[in-house]
Amino acid sequence: MAEPVKYVSFGGAQVPEGTRRKVIDRSGQKIYCVWTDDKGGKVTYPEQHTDKTQQRCYIRSELRRHTNGNIYFRETYISKGLYEEALNDSKASLSYYSNGEILSASFWTKGHLYNDSYYQSTVNNTPTIDISTDSGMIYDTQNVTLSNMRGATVTGSTDEDNITLMNSSNCTVDVSNANNNIFVSDNVKVVNGQGNKVKAGDHDQVTFGTHNYETNTDTVKANHKGEGTYRQ
Repeated sequence: MAEPVKYVSFGGAQVPEGTRRKVIDRSGQKIYCVWTDDKGGKVTYPEQHTDKTQQRCYIRSELRRHTNGNIYFRETYISKGLYEEALNDSKASLSYYSNGEILSASFWTKGHLYNDSYYQSTVNNTPTIDISTDSGMIYDTQNVTLSNMRGATVTGSTDEDNITLMNSSNCTVDVSNANNNIFVSDNVKVVNGQGNKVKAGDHDQVTFGTHNYETNTDTVKANHKGEGTYRQ
């Protein structure tokens, strides 16, 4: 079972503790640099601040207690409709706020070996950089997700890159041929936010879209493939 990733605050953003990091002085302004791998991939950004905007969302929380002692836990977005269905289920155990409003619906079964809970919350608005690697025989795949970031630049590696901008604005993703190789293509997805642009190389795939948290649905606004600079 994989150990959970530990995060540290760096320049106002939450980044994985194990990353290589450096603060750069650029004409008196602090620029924060986080390397996503050892093959040229990195994220640079000015000081980040958490957006105070609170956007409503709905969550399904799954907890599994296996007989071998392992615990599995996962939280995923659901639609408002599925949340309301859970509240109205006759088998649900309901929790309430102090004002009498329903807080959540829980379903305990099989001697509490597992539990499903449904509740409403707000979308996490903390600036965060998530990084993971899928190892391959010849090339690795770097998975990088920026959430709630402002004015960041993501530079792709010479391996395959899967890069996502989520609820981020005025960011640039550069996976152009200058930092790529001829054997792999990169995938960039931009969801919500505004003012973002992507510099793509040959065969790269770029998608711009939106996510609606109330219905938990994605809408593709534009698809691009190949070399070029694409703007949101």
